[in-house]
Amino acid sequence: MTCALPNLYYFDDRPVTEVDRAAALAWETGGIEAEKAVRLEKMDTKQAKFTASCLANAKMTEEKRAARKVAMAAMYAEIKDEKQDLYEEKDKYERELEHMAETDVMKNVVRNKIIVIEEKLTKDYLQSVKVRGDEIPAALAPMKSRVSYT
Repeated sequence: MTCALPNLYYFDDRPVTEVDRAAALAWETGGIEAEKAVRLEKMDTKQAKFTASCLANAKMTEEKRAARKVAMAAMYAEIKDEKQDLYEEKDKYERELEHMAETDVMKNVVRNKIIVIEEKLTKDYLQSVKVRGDEIPAALAPMKSRVSYT
């Protein structure tokens, strides 16, 4: 029916998709084996597009993470002398975290303490950038919205 009615967009209450139309045409010319081959090909094409999209997203995320890591290292190096006490505290918690078992309940508490210290350091850095009148590095721009530096 789909082959005979090219303007058919709904069959009963279900839409007629591109896959349905291609499968029907393949069935008309080559039988059930041709229909299965077309459906499999369309499914493989859809899966390949999805996989490529996921890989591209993962690559972009990793590139941004690497750029942010470099920018944060530069940021920390710039303010390390004035904020030595925070750095020592952060290092202490990171060493503590390394020795904790993955199932340790306190692991998340220690991670949160590290995050709080990193946010304090970031806030201080962003304030120093504002005082100097410099531009915030692009890799750190997302943090500007998370940490109020006014």
